[in-house]
This record gives sequence, C-alpha cells and structure tokens, in this order.
Amino acid sequence: MLLRQLEYFCAVANTHSFHEAADKCYVSQSAISQQVKALEKELGAPLTERRGRGFVLTRAGEVVARRGQQILEDAMRLKFEVSALRRAPVQLRVGYLNRYAGWELQAALAAFARRHPDVILTARAGDHEALHEAILAGRLDILVNDRRRQLSDEWENRPLFTGYSYIEASEASELAFRESVTVTDLKGMTCIIVADEDQRETERSYHRDVLNFDCPFVYADTLDEARMLVAGNRGFLPLMMRTDNGATGTVIRRIPLIDAAGAHRRQEFFAFWPKVATTPLTEEFAEILAELFS
Repeated sequence: MLLRQLEYFCAVANTHSFHEAADKCYVSQSAISQQVKALEKELGAPLTERRGRGFVLTRAGEVVARRGQQILEDAMRLKFEVSALRRAPVQLRVGYLNRYAGWELQAALAAFARRHPDVILTARAGDHEALHEAILAGRLDILVNDRRRQLSDEWENRPLFTGYSYIEASEASELAFRESVTVTDLKGMTCIIVADEDQRETERSYHRDVLNFDCPFVYADTLDEARMLVAGNRGFLPLMMRTDNGATGTVIRRIPLIDAAGAHRRQEFFAFWPKVATTPLTEEFAEILAELFS
C-alpha cells in the first residue's frame, strides 16, 4: 500500500468528488481513479459504490478514509521530525524553458511542495543553453527542456510531452487575426527572443538556422518583459504550449505556427538530469511531471 494511494482516496472521501480531488492533489482525474482502483485491489474490497450520477463510501471505504487520514498525518509528522535532524536544508532546484507557456509545471511544483514542505523548492526559467550549462555546473537538479541534442545514456531522459509552436502578436499587429502563420509569413518582421545576455547569440543562431526565422531580433530577459514588447507591437514572440488548440486573448493574440505542408510545428519536451546526480527527489518530481503531462 502506498501513501500516495491513501492521499488520493482520502481526498476523494473528503471532497465527495473525483474531479475536485484531482484538483486538490494537482493530478489528472484518471490518475486519481487508477490509484483508488489499485488500493481497492490491494485491500480486496470496494471503497466506493456508485449511486446515480455520484457515489457513496462503502463501509470499508469509511474505515479506510478515517484510518488513512490518521496514517497520512503520522507520516507528515515523521517527515518533520526527521527533517529537524538534518544539518543542512534539503533543496530541489528546477530549471524550465522560458518559451514554455503551460500550467503543468506550476501544478507539479505545488504538488511537490505539498508532499515535501521541508524541502526548499526553487524554479528558474532560462533559455536552452543556459539551463544546460547550469545543471552541468551543479546549480540545478532537474530540467524541463526541449530536445536539441542527441539523447545521451549518461543522462536521464524522461519524455513528457510534445510541444506545439505558436507566436504571440499584439492586437495592433497585422498578424492579429490570422488563423495560422508560417515562417515565410514572418519574414522581415521583428522576432522577440527571451534569453540571458550571454546566450543571446546562441539563441539567435538557433532561431535563424534551425527554426528558420528570417527576421531581425530583439531580446527580453523574462517572458513578462517579452509580452510587454508584444503588447506594444514591437514584434512577435515564439513560444511553446502542450496543446494544439491554445486559447488566445484579445490584447495579445496567440497564433499557431505551421510548416509548409500546413501541419502544426512541434517539438519534444523531456525532463533531463545527469544519471550520476539522481536522487529520490529528482525521481519523484519527474514522476509528478509525467502524471500531469500524461
């Protein structure tokens, strides 16, 4: 029996909803259902019983909900007691690509923080090369990054999702009401790149030579700063999202970037870290990411 299974089932029992339990635990509803079924299989008894459109707890479910909550509270106290014995604070440092605009990473951080309140959790955005250099230098523990290199046996390479390419443009831009654009459509327009100052030339070369943007470039230090440039119609901003139907706004329009054949351009994203630096915390955070992106 896993503590995670008890955590998910107790959330279902407390909220009387698989959907609300999934939101509370920062996982998908299918993940909640699978773990509850696994718990029922191990205990050899059903824990819920369908009633109309909803459900009620069985007698076994009521017992597990009551005792399970006590077990979870005891486990949390144990974590705090052990944590107090450590000489140095435990930390997990996460790096993520600054062109990714999804919600899943935030949810993963929240879920991990809830499970490990004693761990100092930090997250840093950066361009691809800056993140790679930081983890090699030991300044980061795990990356959520796009794939630009051949996968190496010396690294953990956990596939997470396929990212879809978009550009963001101001409502004042001539692009604002396009249903899609190609790199040819963007030729000569200003491209906004989010990159650290010492990585700007590398990112410019990548956008020009690999992504084929035939554009002048301007730079921003953060995604927020880049979006201010977009809102002021200073250029367009390339970014990645998990969905191929990304919602768009009014002030800033989000437009799919397609290839010459009309297909939505895409790129693979992974969780990366050196195998020699593997810890239980990196493994668990990667598992949380995989559940959220599944």
